[in-house]
Amino acid sequence: MATPLSLRQDERGWPESHVGRRAIMFAGLSVLGIALLMLSFALEVVEPASSYADSWAQLVWGAGIWACAFAAFVSGLIALVRHHERTWMVVLATGLGLLPLALLLSEIALGKF
Repeated sequence: MATPLSLRQDERGWPESHVGRRAIMFAGLSVLGIALLMLSFALEVVEPASSYADSWAQLVWGAGIWACAFAAFVSGLIALVRHHERTWMVVLATGLGLLPLALLLSEIALGKF
């Protein structure tokens, strides 16, 4: 029987497991990294690189974004399968973590990587 406190936690979407909270943290870092990169391009603080070897700082920043997204996907998948988390925040973090992986695979498939 669910208690009113656990119902409120489910409504907010906050997971009970540590792995689920970690997935949300990694997804947030990935989204924050993308937002900061887009903001720096919009304010013309940084000029977009034309290839991967043009700007090592952007390459490292992008690899960090991708690593956070991949960590969000893996930890979200573990939270969903092992800890049976079904909160909307964990599902969203897992989905957000899957997007950069899908984009990387499409870049490889098109031969642009």
